Amino acid sequence: MEDLNSVAHNQSGNEDHLLVLCDRGYKSGNHYIEFTLETEPCETSMIIGITHIRSDYYFNLNDYKNFWGYIPSEGTKIGNNNFLEVGLPCKIKDKVGLLMNFTNTGLDLGLYVNGAWVCKLFSNLPLGVLYYPCSVLKFDGMKIRVSNRVPIPDN
Repeated sequence: MEDLNSVAHNQSGNEDHLLVLCDRGYKSGNHYIEFTLETEPCETSMIIGITHIRSDYYFNLNDYKNFWGYIPSEGTKIGNNNFLEVGLPCKIKDKVGLLMNFTNTGLDLGLYVNGAWVCKLFSNLPLGVLYYPCSVLKFDGMKIRVSNRVPIPDN
């Protein structure tokens, strides 16, 4: 992380998917986290989502248990053992927002792109655990800016 811990930057030198967790997890309330794509997303080079804390920081695209999110370059969601197209692909400088809305029945995860509502990615994820907003960066040089100080867009 750089720039007062708001920019995740993959400098690993290899092509493993590197999982970068935000420093705070949530298990109640409403929370909006915005990710600004600082480099051009391509293929599965960048994934945005939420996860339970993991014991390692490498992400396997074929084994993404306890991860729910969005692949900006493809416009697809990832989770519940499937990939499903939900919107148009994103590009450099786009802002992807995740709205975490905890209800009595579970966590609902909503998706915004550039301040516009896209869809509800997931509904009724299990309660009682901490969910961490995160990004997954594949290639050396990939960058994403993260902010939890952005108001929820009006839509």
